[in-house]
Amino acid sequence: MKSLTLPVVFAADENYLVPAYVAAFSLVQNTRPETELVLYFMIPVGLPEAGRRLLSSLGCPGRCRVEWIEMREQFENAKMQISYITPATYYRLLLPELLPQWGRCLYLDADLVVEEDLTGLYLSLPEDSYLAGVVAGNPALPGLKGEARARHAALLGLENLDGYINAGVLVCNLEKMRRDDLVPRFLERVAQNYPYQDQDILNALCAGGIAHAPRKYNVCPLNGPDTLPPGLLSREEEARVRAAYRAPAVVHYAQPQKPWLSRRFPMAEHWWRYCDAADPAIRREFLAPYIRRNRWRAPVIRLKHSRPVMGSWQALKRGRQLLRGEGGGK
Repeated sequence: MKSLTLPVVFAADENYLVPAYVAAFSLVQNTRPETELVLYFMIPVGLPEAGRRLLSSLGCPGRCRVEWIEMREQFENAKMQISYITPATYYRLLLPELLPQWGRCLYLDADLVVEEDLTGLYLSLPEDSYLAGVVAGNPALPGLKGEARARHAALLGLENLDGYINAGVLVCNLEKMRRDDLVPRFLERVAQNYPYQDQDILNALCAGGIAHAPRKYNVCPLNGPDTLPPGLLSREEEARVRAAYRAPAVVHYAQPQKPWLSRRFPMAEHWWRYCDAADPAIRREFLAPYIRRNRWRAPVIRLKHSRPVMGSWQALKRGRQLLRGEGGGK
């Protein structure tokens, strides 16, 4: 007899079918046997039947059930602020209405892999919180400094960004969100074109109701401990960051350097372990062709994120800020 049924939601459009499969496959592999998974895939209308077949292959009677949520035309006209993210990112804002039968759910982005059972994370959400998530960086949003950081906090109506969370791994208190009628308020904010899109919306409107999960549940390769300037974090916090990167529960590739583009990208070996462990027939029909089609992007991504290019881009950005009288964003 199963002790717990765990509802987990992914957003999967045609561009992210294979990553969503690998992410869900890693989840299934690491979920304890006594937990039954219900995998919900939020998909656009017209998703090819082959895509449904790929994701359906994750189902296993008594162990894992696959369900579909067709999103019709929601958010297809939303203006995207981040080039490598698609409008499907906004789907999570509708979860309280899409899953009326559940009091809470776990939401996972498609560009991650799970390395531990997530039942404890799911159960950790306090009843009086809207969300549980992990701080978005070490510290939060490390690319924003000085005046730019203060401006972004003010834009969201926050005192500061210290508790700002990444929206790629979330435990959602759907019942409380429905009770407080948050979905209409979420949707009103979509048109404001926040720089970090739905993540900004969730942090703004759920402020005061966000519980912080341990860092190991959302480890982003490019925010590792080796990127920390000396003295930025306390010794205790730096130790927690290093421990999370040594033994991550979730590796989240929240960056353009996606692991399916190259085995040489940071922490890509976690993703490839699950890709290589998939059923050979699945690998031949779906995974290998997707990887071949996308491989050409790896050199482009490497060039765009090389030190000379990134340095020039940052200098241009600072120059524009100075011309606008916004200060240096230090």
